[in-house]
Amino acid sequence: MKRAIRQVIVLLASWFAAGIVAGTDLSGHYVSDSGPSLTLTLQELSNGVITGTIAEPGESLPLNARRQENGFEGTAGRTLPLTATLKADRLIVNIGAGDVRKQFVFKRIAVASRGTTPSTGSRNVLINNRRLSDAELQMAEQKYRIRIPDGDYWYDRVLGAWGVRGGPTQGFIAPFLNLGGPLAANASGGGTAIFVNGRALHPQDVMALQQITGPIMPGRYFITAQGLAGYEGGAPLWNLAAMGSQARGGSSNWQSRVTGASGFSDGTTGAVFLPGGGIVSTGR
Repeated sequence: MKRAIRQVIVLLASWFAAGIVAGTDLSGHYVSDSGPSLTLTLQELSNGVITGTIAEPGESLPLNARRQENGFEGTAGRTLPLTATLKADRLIVNIGAGDVRKQFVFKRIAVASRGTTPSTGSRNVLINNRRLSDAELQMAEQKYRIRIPDGDYWYDRVLGAWGVRGGPTQGFIAPFLNLGGPLAANASGGGTAIFVNGRALHPQDVMALQQITGPIMPGRYFITAQGLAGYEGGAPLWNLAAMGSQARGGSSNWQSRVTGASGFSDGTTGAVFLPGGGIVSTGR
């Protein structure tokens, strides 16, 4: 009996140490047990609404849900069913339904303050250290057809990459959007001495890039949204899109861990295989 009580106390202590127990605020940044490239950002408002983003390099999916006891229910993207449940210090997230349902396990790595819903409807979105006004935010979301949950972000206008301040790349949107202030060198925390478009890359970004390029020497580089790269101030020297294709054997094959869709391209023709069974052809 005493042993069982001790086990319960240890379990509860681990829950509180992680800041994750039923009824507690879920706001924060999470990383997948399957690898650091898959991340989750959540913001829980005081009225029980939860917004956020699940992202991996090259893809991000907005989440909109409502708190349900020890988890939440809602949608991912526009239509994908979404449920999440807290189990000890892990958040179990299910996206989709039936045969195309995907399950992810996340651990919280940073806690964010709980959001509020003031009577004025004020939002709190910072991009490159500048807070967007409610009018700017509404215009941006309508014009670019994106959802920006409250949070503190960095955005690379040249590449279209974005992430949470102090962290690695979490996704890609269109480049050259008029959002926020200038990109800071330490937007991702710095420390690698490898700069891309003025930002010192996060170690996870360096590891992801080196899967295509091989070892990267410290220095200052640029990368465009088209995948062209070179030394800062110089002409393009590398085509990362082509290098990535060659690394995969001459054709580009991919599969989304988030939605379950997959596809291929050889530079001329290709196809996207939808999780429900449909096929969309691309190219000639």
